[in-house]
Amino acid sequence: MKKLAVIVSMVAMAIAGTANAQDKKWFAGPTLGSTWTQGSNLGFDGGYQLNKYLGFETTYDHVFNAANAIDLAAANVVAGYPIEGTKVTPYALVGLGYQWQWNANQGVWNVGGGLKVDLAKDVVLDARYRYVQGMWNVQNENVVTVGTIFKF
Repeated sequence: MKKLAVIVSMVAMAIAGTANAQDKKWFAGPTLGSTWTQGSNLGFDGGYQLNKYLGFETTYDHVFNAANAIDLAAANVVAGYPIEGTKVTPYALVGLGYQWQWNANQGVWNVGGGLKVDLAKDVVLDARYRYVQGMWNVQNENVVTVGTIFKF
């Protein structure tokens, strides 16, 4: 029994050591922003950075509006190019999602871009613009957000 405990402990330490030695690939964080026609929004982004050029993310935005609230969720592919010698990474994104609104639930697609700036080793400032288009009606929106990303 003691041998099993020692083996399990050694395997756990090896896995923990490997995880700490690698770059942190997962990320998540809150966002705050505005749409051009509907109002302010509060949201959340999270995802996985495959390498320094390509990542995948999910976004959720809740748009506050005097008439009604809008919820928007999307899954995006994000392609960026870190500028060597700086802490800046411009990027482009494209994805699909769904919008919940009191009178117009629908699928959406979005395209956009932004700028990530490393504030600390595992903390990034993210400023972005997204054009969001409904699939079943002509409703569209321009979404601008700023957020803080935490890597883990």
